[in-house]
Amino acid sequence: MTHPTWNSRLRIIANPSLNDGDKLILPPSSLESLMNQLHSNQTTPNPSTQHTSPFTFRLLNEKKKIITHAGVREFTAEEGTVELPEWLASSLDMKDGEGVIITAQSLPKGTWGRMRPLTQGYKKIPDFRSAFEANFRAKFTTLTAGEVISIKYGAQLYQFLIEALKPADAVDIVDTDLELEILPMNEDGISIDSGTIPKTQPGDSGRELTIGGKAAGQINHGEHQYWKIRAHPSSGVHFRLSIFKGDAGKLREQWDAMCFDTDSSV
Repeated sequence: MTHPTWNSRLRIIANPSLNDGDKLILPPSSLESLMNQLHSNQTTPNPSTQHTSPFTFRLLNEKKKIITHAGVREFTAEEGTVELPEWLASSLDMKDGEGVIITAQSLPKGTWGRMRPLTQGYKKIPDFRSAFEANFRAKFTTLTAGEVISIKYGAQLYQFLIEALKPADAVDIVDTDLELEILPMNEDGISIDSGTIPKTQPGDSGRELTIGGKAAGQINHGEHQYWKIRAHPSSGVHFRLSIFKGDAGKLREQWDAMCFDTDSSV
């Protein structure tokens, strides 16, 4: 199947009516350009190479190197602009009027995804698979690891972090049988898979700390622990360190230097 190589810089217009999915509204000229690209790529009338899937796009904040992906709802936007969900604009850390680079990009079909609920309210959804399938079928074309999406059930929207995907960090989910894993929370709103951080040495990649997660560990003199978190700079994530035993003063000095919240319980 051929895929167009179209790209363009368009001014952002955040549209709240698009917030329940990943669909863009592009200008009419972009459809003409996409179709021209398809025709130029189609050197022979071979049906097996015809473009049959919905278009998928990569969105780039060129200044901050933030990338996400989206589908398209229609081609009725004002020329030179793109309407997109508010959450996508926030994810890109971009405001109305700023220019985003949009590139037509083929994505692999998704086979598996792990979702992390961000609020306790998710437990009101009795059948997660049906709820996700209904939302994905009607509102989504792509998924990108690290994004926070809203799933509608009844009259409520529930937020989930896309923690991991296969076979890639960005996938096409149209006409796919996506296997889903939902990480449960305990009564304190903490994912129950959040265990103790293992001891690591300099140069180790460490463990990933997820949004909404919690980790505990002991650090002896001369030892180090490393962990990483997947989040955009604009996501407003805060960290809290609770020190229960030991030389809290030295640790607080280093922690406060990083501008994180500290709770010393010594």
